[in-house]
Amino acid sequence: MIDILYEDPYIYVCFKPAGMPVQSGRGLKRDMLSYLLEKRALAHEELYAHVFTRLDEPVSGLCLVGKDPRYVGLWDKTPITKTYEAIVTGELEAGHRILKAYIRHDKKNNISVVTDDKVPDSKEAILEYDMVERLAVDSVPCTRIRVRLVTGRHHQIRAMFAHIGHPLFADRKYGVSVALRSVALCAVRLEFRHPVTHKDIDIRTEWKYYEE
Repeated sequence: MIDILYEDPYIYVCFKPAGMPVQSGRGLKRDMLSYLLEKRALAHEELYAHVFTRLDEPVSGLCLVGKDPRYVGLWDKTPITKTYEAIVTGELEAGHRILKAYIRHDKKNNISVVTDDKVPDSKEAILEYDMVERLAVDSVPCTRIRVRLVTGRHHQIRAMFAHIGHPLFADRKYGVSVALRSVALCAVRLEFRHPVTHKDIDIRTEWKYYEE
């Protein structure tokens, strides 16, 4: 089931649960786009949906999906501010911080490799974060943070915090966790100026990690 938090004639903003792929070419898992296309079919609407903000399968949060193919070019040029909340292992210092590094996407193994200096095929990666609280999850000392992406690289948040020694809780790909939980990362806010209606849109959701 997908919760739709905002809808107009041009877009959906919906909440993708952790563990659900945005789009599955294998047909083995129920995916977000299939649900939205079925909803459109039942409403006798055009069978079209285009994802503008993607999330990894184990990550939950807000996704922006287009409903009208005529405006894809406009949306592709629209700046979208994405804010995430995450729980990282270990204790981070309080305050506002900026992380800068370089990321190379290893497509063969589907991971992102982070380096402090530029290497062949790498791209600059920047994010900002603020500490929200220190806490323990399943008896593991952790820090809850709020993250804003400046660049949008493959697995950027997950890879960059693993690089500084604080992988996300329950992230098996970039950490060593065996926790039976989803990755502790959620897209909690999307902000943009609607390129068709010219309205300022600010959609937020409450992260319910402990209820997942």
